[in-house]
Amino acid sequence: MNLISVAVRTFLALCSPRTAELARGAHHTAPSYLTADAAMDHAEAAVIAAAIYDVDPALLLSIGWHESRYDGTEITPEVGGKFSCGPMTPEPLTSRAACERATSTLLGGYLAGAAHLRTWIDMMRGNMRMALLGYAGGGHLIHLCQWQELRACHTPEVFEARARWIRAVSPA
Repeated sequence: MNLISVAVRTFLALCSPRTAELARGAHHTAPSYLTADAAMDHAEAAVIAAAIYDVDPALLLSIGWHESRYDGTEITPEVGGKFSCGPMTPEPLTSRAACERATSTLLGGYLAGAAHLRTWIDMMRGNMRMALLGYAGGGHLIHLCQWQELRACHTPEVFEARARWIRAVSPA
């Protein structure tokens, strides 16, 4: 995708009334501390990231709620001295400083998360359940869930259920 098509898709996504509807859905389904303005900021970032990486913005918002409760400054220590950060806490980075640079803006956090999700969707050849398992726990979780019934194996259903709820609150 070239820069012009990204710019056009982003502009059209932001001008869409769907962005305000997604903000209402995010606000309605969020913790009480998320203001309507903050919900709009998250919706706009999710819509832009979704347009660039061709993913569902409601799913990005769902992951943002699940991973950080819409906290764009979230930094989560991971095994091996790595850190996950931003609203979607995607692939862990090697240092806290790298994490902070990668997600210094809300849009940066959603772009990182959307890029990580797109990578998993492509690796799993469009199998969304497996892509969401990979997003949530990497290849190890995919392998475990093929042979065992773990609580984490239901993460894709949790992501999809919240995305449906966000969409239902913000009818198209």
